[in-house]
Amino acid sequence: MTNTPDSSDLLQIIAVLEAQRSSLGDTVVDASIAALRKQLAELEASPPDEQRKLVTVLFADLAGFTALSERMDPEEMRELQDAYFAAIAKPIEDYGGSVEKYIGDAVLAVFGVPETHEDDAERAVHAALAMQGALDNLNRRRASEGEETSPLRLRIGIHTGLVVSRVDEDGDFVITGDTVNLASRLQSAAEPGMVLISADVYKLVCHVFETTDLGAIALKGRAEPVRGFSVAGPSPVPAKLRGIVGLDSPLVGRQVEMAALRAALERLERGVGGIVTVVGEAGIGKSRLVAELRKSQRSTDPRSPVTVTWIEGRCLSYGATAPFLLWLDLLRSTLRVTLEDSSDIVAERLRIWVQDLCPERFAALYPYLARLMSLPIDAVTLADIAELDGATLKQRIFRAAEIALSCTADRQPLVMVCEDLHWADPSSLELLQYLLPLVDHASLLLILVFRPHADYGSWTVREIAGRDYRHRYTDLWLQPLSAAHSESLVGNLLHGDALPESLRWRILSRAEGNPFFVEEVIRTLIDLQAIVRDETNDCWLPARDLAEIPIPDTLQGIITARIDRLQPDTRHVLQLASVIGRIFAHRVLKSIVEEDIDLDAVLLDLQRQELIRERARIPELEYIFKHELTREAAYNGILKRQRSVLHCQVAETLEHLFPDRVDEMASTLAHHWEEAEDSDRAVKYLLRAGDLARMAYAHQEVVDFYERALALLKQAGDNNRTARTLLKMGQVYHDAFDFERAQLTYQQAFALWEQQDRTVAPPAPHALRLLNDEPTTLDPALDCIASDEVYMFDLFRGLTRVDPDGEAVPAMARRWEILDNGWTYVFYLREDVCWSDGVPVTAHDFEFAWKRVLNPETKAPTARQLYVVAGAEEFHRGQSSDPNRVGVKAENDHTLIVQLATPVAYFLKLVRCHVTYPVPKHQVETWGTSWASPEHVVGNGPFQLESCRPGAKTVLVRHGRGCGPFWGNVERLELIHGIENWATAWQMYEENRIDVVGTSLSNAELFRIAAASHQGEYHETTGNATWFVAFDVNRPPLDDLRFRRALAHAIDKLQVVESIKDLHLPATGGFVSPGIPGHSPGIGLPYDPDLARKLLKEAGYGTIEELPCLRLNVHHSLLALAASAIAQWRSVLGISCNVTLTPSHERPTRFGTSHAMVNGWNTDVLDPDDFLCTALTFFCTHWEEPAYNRLVVRGSQISNHTQRLQLYLEADRLLMEGAAVVPLTYGRNHWLAKPWIKYPKGAASSGGPTDIVIEPH
Repeated sequence: MTNTPDSSDLLQIIAVLEAQRSSLGDTVVDASIAALRKQLAELEASPPDEQRKLVTVLFADLAGFTALSERMDPEEMRELQDAYFAAIAKPIEDYGGSVEKYIGDAVLAVFGVPETHEDDAERAVHAALAMQGALDNLNRRRASEGEETSPLRLRIGIHTGLVVSRVDEDGDFVITGDTVNLASRLQSAAEPGMVLISADVYKLVCHVFETTDLGAIALKGRAEPVRGFSVAGPSPVPAKLRGIVGLDSPLVGRQVEMAALRAALERLERGVGGIVTVVGEAGIGKSRLVAELRKSQRSTDPRSPVTVTWIEGRCLSYGATAPFLLWLDLLRSTLRVTLEDSSDIVAERLRIWVQDLCPERFAALYPYLARLMSLPIDAVTLADIAELDGATLKQRIFRAAEIALSCTADRQPLVMVCEDLHWADPSSLELLQYLLPLVDHASLLLILVFRPHADYGSWTVREIAGRDYRHRYTDLWLQPLSAAHSESLVGNLLHGDALPESLRWRILSRAEGNPFFVEEVIRTLIDLQAIVRDETNDCWLPARDLAEIPIPDTLQGIITARIDRLQPDTRHVLQLASVIGRIFAHRVLKSIVEEDIDLDAVLLDLQRQELIRERARIPELEYIFKHELTREAAYNGILKRQRSVLHCQVAETLEHLFPDRVDEMASTLAHHWEEAEDSDRAVKYLLRAGDLARMAYAHQEVVDFYERALALLKQAGDNNRTARTLLKMGQVYHDAFDFERAQLTYQQAFALWEQQDRTVAPPAPHALRLLNDEPTTLDPALDCIASDEVYMFDLFRGLTRVDPDGEAVPAMARRWEILDNGWTYVFYLREDVCWSDGVPVTAHDFEFAWKRVLNPETKAPTARQLYVVAGAEEFHRGQSSDPNRVGVKAENDHTLIVQLATPVAYFLKLVRCHVTYPVPKHQVETWGTSWASPEHVVGNGPFQLESCRPGAKTVLVRHGRGCGPFWGNVERLELIHGIENWATAWQMYEENRIDVVGTSLSNAELFRIAAASHQGEYHETTGNATWFVAFDVNRPPLDDLRFRRALAHAIDKLQVVESIKDLHLPATGGFVSPGIPGHSPGIGLPYDPDLARKLLKEAGYGTIEELPCLRLNVHHSLLALAASAIAQWRSVLGISCNVTLTPSHERPTRFGTSHAMVNGWNTDVLDPDDFLCTALTFFCTHWEEPAYNRLVVRGSQISNHTQRLQLYLEADRLLMEGAAVVPLTYGRNHWLAKPWIKYPKGAASSGGPTDIVIEPH
């Protein structure tokens, strides 16, 4: 007989599968786990009546009953017990409670099961007093019958709290939880005849009963004392209760506020913008007031020449860390689309809307709004968007939103309503603040609706509006309705005054002027059939005595009471919808609802019950909870273990339905996987959401996502990923110039970094075999060729290194300190690293290396990168001859202190570059310039040089005491030289003589064909390179700006990219490449052949005979790029070129006798300064522009990140206008790797040989 696995068995199987993911593969594991989770969901799906509930528990016991029973005959004792139980059971039943169990002479009763009442605590106390009265009656009856025993005395304890209620096999309700235990302990502490209640009960009944505060009571089995109150009896004059939010009725009591809103709307109709804040507590009528304004506006004279456009967006309570949620909702509202619409549908709606709105500004709106909505974009637009770094993208999005609102308002006055702004994410608030100035010159009325919480971001918006826009600002703070207005509201809702005055008074006293509370109290009365509709007289009449009607005292009580009265299937669907979120799509809900439930009928019932409403039907069916608190109440009733299963189902459904939108939904998926208690997948999406927010420079959201991921990683004991995530967060704080927090975060990271699991795979079965040119130099100071960087990366290590995720992680520096608010860095070096000749690496080697780079005699091509160090520029330029004035100093063998000229965000990225690598001082002093020759070179990196055979290959082997760590298993690296023909390289790859083959621009078509036939071996990553043509502006005719601009306008970048089969992206932006802060798409001189010919003619070249022949210096690997530009110059302008090819072992850095060169610049620094200063100086175009120089110098000195990027953006724009450099393409990395080559999973790049595992094959 086969046993069916239980939940624990299934969870264990899932854990085993996860552990074997690396060997079984994602496809097999994911499919198996999905089936197991479905089975688990079926096992763990609790019965409809098993749920979490807030109840009031009453525990009663007779004092001295045991001693009494010893003196009584068993038959007499049985008769007394029967009489006692009958006496106390009736009050419990009368007040709507249930006897959960009898325990000897004790009784356990519960109020709130099976059905919740909003006044369960009051009912319990009333029942307790009635029980005491019933027992008094029993005692008097016994005395009257001549019984001489002492009177019975009852001790009662009452507590309100959370329990789990379920139905047992006999159909009886059973409750479990600490609430029961505490009620029992209170009973034990009570004096005979006393009703003792907890503080939680007191808060709910203090207005109804007279009580005495007994202070903190020590209870048996409780770690902390519990505050208790004894109940004397009912209060002669009950106090007022609070109520809840509103029903349908004409607006009452808001005449002043409505007049102010209408005045703002009338000003808008005259073209005058404004800001209105509508502030008030939940349920006070904020949204209703705005809705009435819109309703009144719609009903105005149709002959009025002014038509007002309304758009509305709502913030979500769980969306405070998801960037721009408010604006996404506003856009979807404008386009009349939902989250369920396919990306293509939304994109088409957006395109049509933008084209209709302002066709002349289409390029300034559509790409950025589409990116904001994560929509598919055509190739040309995608190329422009792909060029953006996070900060620039955010700036463009802000500008696009500004243009869209301005154009909409120009067409006709615009009202923009932002609901629930207290829940807005920081990015939405930032964009809102950015757009506030529009009200000064556009017909735009902003209506901002939020709660009065001064610690929320919405309050800051209110303060800014009141301070800076006082001339256009209206602040409406909604107060509770007066008694007269509340009574009018009740009369309107119930169509008259037929209710008894006492019932009206109860409703009004509990509502306290909150319209929604009034509405919900009345609706509860209707649900309980306490009042019924008189169809004849069109009014409502009482149907039952008021004493039996549960009047709610809190919003939670009302909602829970209504939910409990739903049919089981209806309640179940409502709870399932609550897991998805306040807004839920029909398709998503249907995927988690059991097939035997008529979902459409249930949803219709819920709408009739006014718990949800239909949010949209076209183009996708979508619903929304009427209030977020309704969703919360429904959600809180679900058992925690069932919530976990349901969140898992929702997350898997979202992944299945929207596979192309996982980035857009990363924060939502992270939330569901967190609640599903699936730490691995939650961390995956939290880190992804954080990375995306980081690219958008949404600082607060980044921190939130990373902190949540860290909490899960620490809980799982995953020191490796915890350390890496802390390093990410440290860089986030560093980028924001929050150096104090950066330092604290780094300290935590370093402690865990040293504890990482260093386990690696068994040694590789063979060498890692790659193609690479033979080295032109092994000196890090002189490296400037991409092929040389391969050797530098493997033979040397700097203070930090780049991990496969592109992050700066410790290398030679095991830790560092950031002092003086970013002006000083102290690096503490590892003590276990030696040069490959066995000599220890010290801080003195770093100091020597940096100063050697800056020494003008070294002629280091990238020395300018070190200008961020204090005194570096002066020493390098010869303005100072004292190297001791350079701000780098070895304090001792293992402590390096660096003083900066100005704090910069990218410094920790700079110290991973070859220009900052150490060199062996003892070798340089011994061998001079030949220290880096193959026979003398020593390094501190993970590999050391074994042999170098010119024209054949260079072999590197693992350096046992070099700077690791090794995450891969490569022991030997063979770099094969002399393969100039890509067809030969491909043949070697096919014959397994090399493990990896990269792309060749000259053989792009062949590479694409090869990649298509080996899809499983194809890899692609983004790059940080710009490929360009540079002009010597001192050499005629390129000294004429018109001639240079003519050449620039004659190049179609798309055609250039097509010539290399889209291996790169078209460089239609600036010189700074995509992914680098400060990149600006669209600022490049556009392809315009007519303008190019016009400029050429203006430069004095009107005939073919007058056109010069340009001399062009081209590196052999870039000939395909150059050929496309040359062909277009000939086709458009008639200009021909003579090309000089630079051999593979050289890099053209000077023009010589040439007019121009085709070259590229790649960076690991990830800062615009490396392009706009270092690169431009490196290639020496002789272009000078004072305004440009001022911008770049200022940009290198300023600490404000946003202002700094703005300076570089402007500088890049001037560079493009000066046409000294014309970007052609932005690079991407493409390669094929054998199946046995395994890169770090989920990494953003291939990493280096230290990160690669070669599997047996």
